[in-house]
Amino acid sequence: DVHDAMRDLHLLRNRIAHHEPIHNRPLVELHAAALTTAGWICPTTRGWIAARSRVPALLADPAFDPA
Repeated sequence: DVHDAMRDLHLLRNRIAHHEPIHNRPLVELHAAALTTAGWICPTTRGWIAARSRVPALLADPAFDPA
């Protein structure tokens, strides 16, 4: 489980770092995986990240069109 989550997040990070498109990725699931992984390391930090993340609001916004 840990290996798969870290692999997926690493691939997402590389796409972002190289300015490649990520709109065709499962962003909701990847965001959840990032929070889960952070929680494995430190539950307090996971809560901090979740409270400040704008990703869920962005993905829920009807004006957001990833295509």
